[in-house]
Amino acid sequence: MNSSLSLDDIQKEWVRDWFRRADLNGDKLLSRSEIENVLKEMNATFDPRAIKNFFNAVAVERKLKKGDKKALDEEGFEEFYKMIGLRKDLLQIIMQLTDDKQVFDLDTLKYFLTNHQRMEGVTDETCIAIIEKHEVCEEFRKRHMLTVEGLRAFLLHSSNNLFNPAHNAVYQDMNQPLSHYFINSSHNTYLLEDQMVGRGTAEAYFHALDIGCRCVEADCHDGDNGEPIVYHKYTLVDKVLFEDVIRSVKQHALKTSKYPLILSLEVSCSVEQQDRMAEILKELLGDLIFTKSISEDAERLPSPEELKGKVLIRGSKLRSHKIVKEASIDEDENKENQENAENKENRERKASEHPKISKQLSDLVTAFQKVTFVNFEHFRENYKCYQGTSMVEAYAEVLAKEQGAEFIKHNLKYMTRVYPDGVRFASSNYDPMPLWNVGCQIVALNVQTRGEELQMLHARFMDNGGCGYVLKPSFLRDPNSCFDPYNVTRRPIELRLRIVSGQQLMNNSTRDILDPFVRVRICGVPIDNAEQKTGVVDNNGFNPIWNQTFTFQIHVPELAIVHFLVRDHDAHSSNDTIAQFALPFTSMQQGYRHVYLQNKLCQPLPMSSLFVYCEIDNDPSP
Repeated sequence: MNSSLSLDDIQKEWVRDWFRRADLNGDKLLSRSEIENVLKEMNATFDPRAIKNFFNAVAVERKLKKGDKKALDEEGFEEFYKMIGLRKDLLQIIMQLTDDKQVFDLDTLKYFLTNHQRMEGVTDETCIAIIEKHEVCEEFRKRHMLTVEGLRAFLLHSSNNLFNPAHNAVYQDMNQPLSHYFINSSHNTYLLEDQMVGRGTAEAYFHALDIGCRCVEADCHDGDNGEPIVYHKYTLVDKVLFEDVIRSVKQHALKTSKYPLILSLEVSCSVEQQDRMAEILKELLGDLIFTKSISEDAERLPSPEELKGKVLIRGSKLRSHKIVKEASIDEDENKENQENAENKENRERKASEHPKISKQLSDLVTAFQKVTFVNFEHFRENYKCYQGTSMVEAYAEVLAKEQGAEFIKHNLKYMTRVYPDGVRFASSNYDPMPLWNVGCQIVALNVQTRGEELQMLHARFMDNGGCGYVLKPSFLRDPNSCFDPYNVTRRPIELRLRIVSGQQLMNNSTRDILDPFVRVRICGVPIDNAEQKTGVVDNNGFNPIWNQTFTFQIHVPELAIVHFLVRDHDAHSSNDTIAQFALPFTSMQQGYRHVYLQNKLCQPLPMSSLFVYCEIDNDPSP
């Protein structure tokens, strides 16, 4: 055997060997169930619908049966496997680099790994190890050659994902002040649906914590029999016992991440039921609660590493030099203050409508005390590092746009939580990017609501091991930084993305045959926001090939997110998004990579992927 064997010879030798292994009774026929089993042994995973369709197409033509069921002989199995398994896009890569020889030898494999996959220090031994691990044909393994099937197995390995697998572990410095991190955050965590008539449940906290949130929220009100409840006031959503919420939090607080969990309490309870809240917190969370006082002279918050394994209670706190009624200020009041910060009379009127604060509950608030925001100068002059504020989305976005540099400096020391406007009755989400761009740490979204905003949240926090804390870029942590997201003067780098092909793209809602196309979005600072899309491939969601290249100029890669959306073209209505995947630009690997797709809720679609080629030029020509 030599490296110039034709594809037909390669396929015949290898595929028919698998056929003979699967033909246990020697009748030279395989049923569909036997073919499904042998595909599993071949580590070739396909959607059952695709297997059924291709099997039936070949079986009808060959008219063979095993008992009363359709069956395939050797030639039929070879034809079936070519239809379902052959990756023409990968064969083309091999043939382009080998002058149509159809297999990689050591030299061409070494060239491919070094120049396309950007691997460093590649030797013959490196190539032999890859062939030994991934080449499926024994004869080619012996000759140190990699066929298209071996290349397929290699490129499907997790090391060749577009997302850098090294970022699946915590790798960032976790000893910076808490204010130097973006924190995965949920709004109205108790809701599974909308905030008007949707379902509320303690189990919703399981979902938020399991997807990596490290800041969850509870809106607390007086309940019957002295037991505080959690729900959205002035609505018909279900009421949940505060005790049940804290039990759920305790069960899952440190399951996904050991780094600190922030429990944000919006309290509208009487002092008596606040005392009951404090009792429940101490009884159920106990030593998990961070109760150590932070010095008034402290210039920085503790780090995630120092707070590891702890729950931080975020809420209002009694202060001896303030009258009690001014101490309790919830988000609704804060929003009104932000809309009219100078209206002192209105501020005091609203404060008087709220209940007093329980000392027992106040004592549990140490590292994260809520205070009212008036302006940046007022905050610097009056508040300590452990005091932070909440801002409604619209007000925060105005500050980001009009006072971006000041907002960034503010977020060096102080914690800012941004939350959705109350008029979002369907629990829709706002765009988190403008707030991350100025260093806001807690950009809280409705994690129960699918959409591109949720996908941005998932992308931001898949980095750093999914621990829920991502270190902000250096220019958002440097007190001498002049960075302004709305006035970027950096020279851009260039991203070139070739959308090569797709694999097993399915519309699970309609089961229709797809006409797929791919839209690629860059989300970051305003100057970097861009999108491009491929053409449409008609009637082929199983293995469409596009081979289209996009070029993007990116000025602030540290903040950019790259978003892939696969859509089904419909000439008569809106194009459905059938799959998507988003990731941080800084987590992308160069070379030929697979993009493993997710649904709109960021849940994996195990057999659906895109195949892309990624190049990053850090010094493009002007």
